[in-house]
Amino acid sequence: MTLFYLVEYLWEAGASLSTGMGSVPLTWQELKAWQEQTGIELQPWELRIIRKASQEYVVQAQEAHKPDCPPPGKIVEQDQLKVAKHIKQVLRG
Repeated sequence: MTLFYLVEYLWEAGASLSTGMGSVPLTWQELKAWQEQTGIELQPWELRIIRKASQEYVVQAQEAHKPDCPPPGKIVEQDQLKVAKHIKQVLRG
């Protein structure tokens, strides 16, 4: 089971929000509005994954200011397998 479509939805929804205090994760309200505007209805578990990915994106974006840290969204090929395995483990509980 591939969940990469959820990553596409994350990018389409915007990955994060810009505020006066910097980037913040997508809110539940933003995700609801995105669903209404696109006509895509996601399951609660899919929304939780997208929101968690948004939270991780914001954390990584802050870490990326360090010279030795890759920017968010920059996943090398070998890491894609790790990410897929981790997502499967999370979903299995």
